[in-house]
Amino acid sequence: MPDKTAASGGPEILIGANNIARFLGATPRQVWHWCEKGHLPHFHIGKRLCARPETLRRWLEEQEQ
Repeated sequence: MPDKTAASGGPEILIGANNIARFLGATPRQVWHWCEKGHLPHFHIGKRLCARPETLRRWLEEQEQ
């Protein structure tokens, strides 16, 4: 399933641990671990792991605090 594209040209939804990991500069295994521990903001569509880039950006800013 391809990523939805926002008007800005970037993806509106990152679908799959690989895409989320690429966005964060992490490995898919790290993404799954953070999700399982409740640290990474995410949601599921069916069995697919998903996240919104803007939510992940806010999360990263909070981690910097």
